[in-house]
Formats: sequence, structure tokens, C-alpha cells
Amino acid sequence: ALIFYCSTMTLLLIKPYHLQGYYLLVFLLSFSNIPQDVQSHLLFFFFLMIRRPPRSTLSSSSAASDVYKRQPWHDIPLYIKDVVRTVAANEPINRYNFICEIPKWTRAKFEIATNEKFNPIKQDMKNGVPRFYHHGDMMWNYGAFPQTWESTEICFVDDIRGDNDPLDVIEIGMTQARTGSVTPVKILGVLGMIDDSEMDWKVIAISSEDPVAKFMNDIDDVPKFLPGCLDALREWLRVYKICQGGVENKFAFDGEFKNKEYAMKVIDESHLMWANLRKVKKTEHF
Repeated sequence: ALIFYCSTMTLLLIKPYHLQGYYLLVFLLSFSNIPQDVQSHLLFFFFLMIRRPPRSTLSSSSAASDVYKRQPWHDIPLYIKDVVRTVAANEPINRYNFICEIPKWTRAKFEIATNEKFNPIKQDMKNGVPRFYHHGDMMWNYGAFPQTWESTEICFVDDIRGDNDPLDVIEIGMTQARTGSVTPVKILGVLGMIDDSEMDWKVIAISSEDPVAKFMNDIDDVPKFLPGCLDALREWLRVYKICQGGVENKFAFDGEFKNKEYAMKVIDESHLMWANLRKVKKTEHF
């Protein structure tokens, strides 16, 4: 009994403390009648449980070193690459990461702050006042594609240059996303909006997990399953500034929605523009 007591007290002095239980279990098992193979399994599973100390035992400095600040514009990948490819190598995989800035049925104007370090998603301000869409709530999830940029030096359509922002995305699924959430989406088409004489592409997409997504493969499928959606979307974008004294927006191609193939080319081009911008800036934070 004395030997057992002294050995137990010695084990309790072992540091780090999360190993105390492991060695104490080894000690107790040596006095038991449990078969050797069962003892081995018990020790193995117990070791798996304590192989890393709990977060509370980490010092504040080491805990802080585990935190990595991610930039939504630059660090989130644009393309989603599946571990197992299920389509031909020459066929693009229609899965992209969508960053939600403005959830559907809300009107606060949130956006990626491209001119701030780490590009936080924050509410846009004008003359010190937070901005809202007074025309009404968004009828869809609105946001952007990471790792894209509409260059101000490239003419897209009719000598109209980009708006110096990431590529805008309108996700038309049934579920309301949250600001800052990242959702895999399927590309359906694109609308070329002209805002203040700048090209402001609006990529039309739907969440890959949406129940309707499996029925939609191109822009022509949208009216079949969501009648009136595209017309309402285009009209909202055309007139939303008027109630605040602005002018209506115009559209390239006479307001025609371009198909999935055209939209994916726009995305690829904007991704190359973003990559070139990173090379010119020669910094990770801009």
C-alpha cells in the first residue's frame, strides 16, 4: 500500500499535466487482472484523447500565434477543386466560392473594403453615414468572388472599363446567407451592368446545395423554375438609385443575360486581372 501511495504521488508531479492521467492509467493497469491485449487497446485510445493539450493550457502568446488573419479578397480561393475529378480534364468544373456581403431580404450596404488592410467586410459609409438601399430589400444574396478584379485599364464592351472592384455575384437560391459566409455556387450566366460609365458585371449563380440547383445548368433554365426572377433582378438594378436622386443604370447587350459559358470567361479574365494586380502591387495586403 505504501509503494502504491508513493508511486501515485510521484505520477501527479509529472508535467505537462495532461500526461498525468496517461501514466497513472499505465500504473494502475499493471496491478489489474485485465488481459494484456485489452490493456493495450485502453492505453492506445487514451493516448489518442490526450495527444494534444486542451486549448486552456496554452499560453496566451502561443494561442495568439495559432490565429491567422485571412483576407476575404485574396486568401479565399476562387475555384473549388474536388479531390476526385468527375468530369473530363478539358471541361471546367462549375464550382466557385461566393462571399456574401449583403444577405437577401436586407438592405444595409456591406462590401469588401479593398482599400483597407486585410480587406474587412464592412458597411459602406457616405459623408460619415452608413449606407442603405432605400429602394428596398435585396431579393437575393449579393456578394463577390474572391481573387477577382475588374481592371480600370481594360475595355470590356463598347470601350467601357472596369470599376476597380472584385467581380459581383448575385446568388438566387432559396436560403438566406450570412454576411461573410462562403458558399460553393454554380454559375448560370452574367448581366453586364454599366454603372457611372463603368462596367459592373453581375454574375448570376445559385448555391450548389440549393434544392433547385440540380435543375439549372444555364441561364435559360432560370425562367423555367424561377419565373420572373431575371426580369425582377434586372429591373431592381436599373432603378434602385432613382429614389435617392440618382439616375437609372444601363446595361450592355441591351440588357440581355449572357449564358454560363460567357460568364465563366468573364470570371477567368477577372481572375487573371487580379493576379496581375497582385504582381504590380508586390504586396499581400492592399
